[in-house]
Amino acid sequence: MLSTGLFFHMISIFDDSQLSASVAASVYLPIAVTTALVTLSGGFLIDRIAPRYLLVVSLFLQAICLWLVQYLTGVEVAF
Repeated sequence: MLSTGLFFHMISIFDDSQLSASVAASVYLPIAVTTALVTLSGGFLIDRIAPRYLLVVSLFLQAICLWLVQYLTGVEVAF
C-alpha cells in the first residue's frame, strides 16, 4: 500500500521537492517496466524460496527506496 500511495501522489511529492510535473510523469514508465520485471522474477523466486524470506527482503528494499525519496533534489537524482 505504501508503494501505491507513492505512485498515486508522485506529482505532489515531486512538486514538494521543486521538481516539475513533467519530470514526475516521466518517471512512470521506468517504474512500470521495473514493476513488470520484479513481478515476473518474483513469481519465479517464490516457487523456489520460502515466501517469508522474500517478504523480508522486499519490505527492506521498499523501506530503503521510501527513505531515499526524501533526498530528491533535482532531475538527475530522480533518474
